Amino acid sequence: MTVNPQFPACLDIVRYGIENWNIAGVRIAPSYHGYGMDDPQLEKLCCLLKEAGLPLFFTINLEDVRNTYLLVPKPVPLESIKKWLHNHQDLTVLFCGGHLGDMEVLQENIINHPAAFFEPSGLRHGSFPLEGLGETMCKRLV
Repeated sequence: MTVNPQFPACLDIVRYGIENWNIAGVRIAPSYHGYGMDDPQLEKLCCLLKEAGLPLFFTINLEDVRNTYLLVPKPVPLESIKKWLHNHQDLTVLFCGGHLGDMEVLQENIINHPAAFFEPSGLRHGSFPLEGLGETMCKRLV
């Protein structure tokens, strides 16, 4: 389930999904929806997910860089993602849509987090982009 935490009914929709659809996690796209990592509504969503024991799928880059869009999403600063991840040690987080450079910057934070992982299907750098992540980071791939 993908949600925008700033949508007024977001938490109600997620609760409904938990109770009626047996959802397996919630996906967010802060760069696309235009909110920061310090957004109070995001914090409420994270608390709900912790209570339900569900993971958060964090989409770093939703757009395909090969396309031209009318509205270009503003990237979420990686430093704010680092701080946010550090403050959410008890939440399972799966980073999606990251580029190799993003993962290189976040690597130490993901490795040191008890339940943070990286989904590499969006990597588009060179023939073998996973080699650029190194052996330690590859242990955190999903």
